[in-house]
Amino acid sequence: MALKQLQKVFTWLLENQVSNGTDLVGQVHDGEFCVKCWGSFDGCQVQIQILAEDEITWIPLWNFSTVGCQFGRVGNENERLRAVLDGAGASTNVSCTLTQ
Repeated sequence: MALKQLQKVFTWLLENQVSNGTDLVGQVHDGEFCVKCWGSFDGCQVQIQILAEDEITWIPLWNFSTVGCQFGRVGNENERLRAVLDGAGASTNVSCTLTQ
């Protein structure tokens, strides 16, 4: 019996980010999602934020200061998430993905 190949659907929120700032915005559709954050933190913090209905205000969801994974669920379409890196050190190199 052959194993079925599964394809992950993910969006980069940070890809090898080495300095403070925000890289990309990911969109979550109705259902469950997973945020993964890894790399060399060197004292930095990554805050995952969700966009409020006013389309201006970013609301904090989770903070990562080390390698981690967080699961969530949304009940409506098109929620937007982003990752914000702050406190980057000399050897900071962090990646973060949003998987649905």
